[in-house]
Order: sequence, then C-alpha cells, then structure tokens
Amino acid sequence: MPTLRDIRRRIRSVESTQKITRAMQMVAAAKFNRAQADVQTLRPFAEGMEALLGHFLRCGEPADHPLLAREEIRKRALVVVSSDRGLCGAYNSSIFRAAEKEIREAEDPEGVGVIALGRRVSDFLRRRSHKILFDFEMLGDRLSTTGAREIALHLQHMYATGEVDQVDVLYTRFISTMSREVVVKPVLGIRLDTEEAEGGAPYILEPPGEQLLGDLLPRVLFTRVVAVLAEVFASEHSARMTAMRLATDNATELLDELTLVRNRMRQAAITRELADIVGSAEAMA
Repeated sequence: MPTLRDIRRRIRSVESTQKITRAMQMVAAAKFNRAQADVQTLRPFAEGMEALLGHFLRCGEPADHPLLAREEIRKRALVVVSSDRGLCGAYNSSIFRAAEKEIREAEDPEGVGVIALGRRVSDFLRRRSHKILFDFEMLGDRLSTTGAREIALHLQHMYATGEVDQVDVLYTRFISTMSREVVVKPVLGIRLDTEEAEGGAPYILEPPGEQLLGDLLPRVLFTRVVAVLAEVFASEHSARMTAMRLATDNATELLDELTLVRNRMRQAAITRELADIVGSAEAMA
C-alpha cells in the first residue's frame, strides 16, 4: 500500500506532466492555426491549377509530355506521408495501417515501391522490410516550398526516367479539428481526360500548346505536392493538439483523485494521533 510520501511524490510527478502537456497543447494550437490558414489558401489555388489543366484540353491540340499518364503500369510508387514526431494520438498508426492495406491489396504488391516522407513512416517501413525507393525524413513542422520543390523534382525525375510508371500519395486530408481521413491520390502521371474537353470552346494558345504544357505540368505537380503537405501539417497539428488536450484533462482528473486520497490519508493519520493522545491521557488519569 502506498504511503503518504508516495502519494505526494506522485502528485508532483503528475503536476509536472500536466504542465508539459498543457504547454505542448498551446504550441500545437498556434502551429495548427497557421497550418489551417495554409490549407484554406492553397485548396482554391490547387483547384484552380487543376481547372487550368482541364481548360488546356479545349485547344484541341494533341498532348505529349513525359509527365503524362502511361498506358502500361509496371512499377508503381506509393508516397506515404507521416509526421517526424509522435505524441499525436492515432495519427501515424492510421497511416501505417492504410499503407500496409494499400500495398497488400495492390494488383502486383511486388511492383509497389514506397517513398517515405516523414521520420515515423520511414522507421516503420524499415522495420517491416518494405521496398523503400526514397525517403525524406525531415519534413519539419510547417509548410516549406523549398522542401516541397525538392520532393516534386525528385518525383518528376523518377517518373521521367522510367524508374516508376505511376506515383500515388497516401496522406491524411484535413476536414476539421476533430476529423481527418486517410486518402490515396494520384500525383503522377498526370492524366488528361479528353471527356472533360468535350463541348468546350477552342482556345488560341500563345506560345504553342506543347511549350505551355511543358511549363504547366511541372507546376501542377509542384502544386499537388504543396497542397498535400499543407493538408498533412494541418492534420498533424490538430491531432497533436487534441491528444495533448486529452492528456491534460486526464492529468487533471488523476490529480483530483490523488488529492482526495492524500487528504483521506492525512485525516486518518490525524485521527490516529488524536486517538493515541486521548488513550495516553486516559491511562495517566
């Protein structure tokens, strides 16, 4: 049975943990506000870039570019995005489960290589002996266009050289503070669906369509990568903020219980001392 000293020591330990979790919650909240603003800004921009790519089809010119989708897919790359750090609840574990399911249910699991973005998923995939084509462990904790451009250029090089025939990204899409979903989205090859162009008015392109396409497709790829990272950071910080708030609440409840136990033990000790004093007084009378 714990003594009064043990209870006091545990109360001090829980109080220290509570201060840490409350501070981490406040930091995560500040980062989440910034990440949420990035998502709200980038979503319309990304949708506009996709719409621009669709409007390009209305020119009626044949499209030919190394980044466009290929008819035969032999080697597929799955980009799995996680966080660098933990303490964010089930955020990373849900990504791990979805990644394993995606690889297991692929038509050719042996032909699926993984590109790991984030330290947590990189460590997980190495432990499971999955084929890692490339890993980018240090994503940081806020959106960086420099890092996004490095990732986009590497994906572009892998696809253009024929190292992979298709690139999909598995990430967590931000919905609200308490809601997120793991989705799989293609980023390469970029598919130009001719059905989208039917019924559209023709466009006069200047410079020529092939030159415009060569400039537009890398920008679309970069925009897709930036938009994915923005969703990931908003999801991560909201998950960590929620996890730290729950940890703080749990610490508060535990402190209330320990304080009650401490007070009862002190009351029992005082009662015993009073009983001893009264007993001694009666014996001396």
